[in-house]
Amino acid sequence: IHAITRQKQTYAQLADKVIRCSLWLKKQDLKKDDIVGICSYRHMDTAVPLLASILVGAIVHPWWDATLTD
Repeated sequence: IHAITRQKQTYAQLADKVIRCSLWLKKQDLKKDDIVGICSYRHMDTAVPLLASILVGAIVHPWWDATLTD
């Protein structure tokens, strides 16, 4: 549940987004052991590309830029 908007997301909805994203990443020719850097604001969908990249077998490098503001 999103703390501000009260938007809800089930694990089934998250899984659907992750699978769709991983299929798209494969179409973009992302392969096992490729490196994916992720820098994002905190929101409910931040985990989608992270989990999708892991599902494809890529190496995920989460990166936080201190200049990002909410």
